[in-house]
Amino acid sequence: MKRSALCLALFGWPISAADDPPVQAPVALYVKFESQPPAVAVVTLERELRAILAPVGFDFAWRSVDETTNEVWTELAVVTFKGHCSTDSLARKGQFSGGALGWTHVSDGRVLPFAEVDCSRIGDLVGGRLFAFTARVREKVFQRAVARVAAHELYHVFTGKTVHGSWGVAKAEFSTEELLSDSFRFEGENARALRRKGAQDLLQFVRRAPLPAPVAPDSASH
Repeated sequence: MKRSALCLALFGWPISAADDPPVQAPVALYVKFESQPPAVAVVTLERELRAILAPVGFDFAWRSVDETTNEVWTELAVVTFKGHCSTDSLARKGQFSGGALGWTHVSDGRVLPFAEVDCSRIGDLVGGRLFAFTARVREKVFQRAVARVAAHELYHVFTGKTVHGSWGVAKAEFSTEELLSDSFRFEGENARALRRKGAQDLLQFVRRAPLPAPVAPDSASH
């Protein structure tokens, strides 16, 4: 069995708006923090991620990987946040040395429902720019950057696509400006692909059996 990972790197271009009205598909995000951040950071991250996914039709429930429920979902994803996921540990002069900001696991060409986001690497990239903001705004802007990386990986999970888009959150590389900008979202065909998937899932929802949280793969490259 061949395992690989879809990785989000760094760079970017201007983007344009998308239009189709969303259909809300209930999904579950099972989250795990390598280093538990303060509650305010978690709440802010959840809110920022919801602001990205809701317009393309995904109304997620935020769950810990330690939770066991019998709830019914159209989709499930497990997201592991690595490193330090709050502004408490940000350095004024980041030492970003390159590498993926996030990745999604793939097995035999099939996208698995497991994604990872490297908060520390994102912090190294944008940290120096955040000290122009007050502490409260700094946390919001940082969590928005983390949410954008997470949303990119969830695009792969929800659509099952290994290819990237040309614009917006689905593209392969982000610039620092895109991570910190006031507006950055899914665009064009990538937004429509998510909406179509959400609508298809919703039509099948009443016939779906409860889906338990998936078990993480034993190993995967990243």
